Amino acid sequence: MPMHLCKRRNSQYAYASFYITGYQMIQFAQADGYKKPTEDRVLIGTLKNGNKLLAIFDGHGGHQVAEISKKVFTEFADDPAFDTNSLKHYLGHLDHRLHKYKNIGSTASIVIITATHVVGAYLGDSPIMMFTPEGRVLHSTKDHHPTNPKEKARIESVGGVITQRGGDVARIGGILALSRALGDHGLKPAVSADPDLFSWKRPPRGFLAIASDGMLETPVGTRSRPSLARVIIDGKFDATAIVAEQERLMDFSGDNLSLILADISTGRGQRNARA
Repeated sequence: MPMHLCKRRNSQYAYASFYITGYQMIQFAQADGYKKPTEDRVLIGTLKNGNKLLAIFDGHGGHQVAEISKKVFTEFADDPAFDTNSLKHYLGHLDHRLHKYKNIGSTASIVIITATHVVGAYLGDSPIMMFTPEGRVLHSTKDHHPTNPKEKARIESVGGVITQRGGDVARIGGILALSRALGDHGLKPAVSADPDLFSWKRPPRGFLAIASDGMLETPVGTRSRPSLARVIIDGKFDATAIVAEQERLMDFSGDNLSLILADISTGRGQRNARA
């Protein structure tokens, strides 16, 4: 898979696109934003059984945990035992290997595309979303934030403390705005590495988006999932153009940006929503 790099206003972009069959396409794009080097890592691979593995790891406090997570899941992809039923086990194994990282962590948004389903696991707030070519959101993950009632109850049950100062977001221990993540062992068990799992049936016509949370930023707040779907449609499903426009919108001062787009239509001849 080729990767291309280019410079624009002191920002580095990475992008690539390729077909996973004769008619289904995957593409990704990344941009630095204000954090250099980027703390995001993107993984696109093929399992031994031919299923596709897609993932975004959005690091915080440094790039190390995201980098290791990508490397380890690349190794997992070569294990014949790795499949849709083992995502939780492998994430737990990975987090154990990250025990020395006390104040560095990463989200994990991981998807396996099978012939009939999109199966995944996630930690944190890097959204995964399935939507129609017209922009109707069929399925979406829910962010792991300390203000979520279920997450708040879990955090407090293990002795964790949630603080919120002034206009800032709620944080565990006054530090982390996520309630689940890889790494961050200085905040465990309040910060959990137990993922939420999902299995979504692939639609006759549809797309999958995995994004770092920087793709949800706007100058006045946070985008909803339907708004992100509309941004993708307005960008003509071109990951590179969409990421470049997002960086321009944030005046090149926003978060790291990563976006994976996949055509998950089950019907031939349906890959291009503009056709």
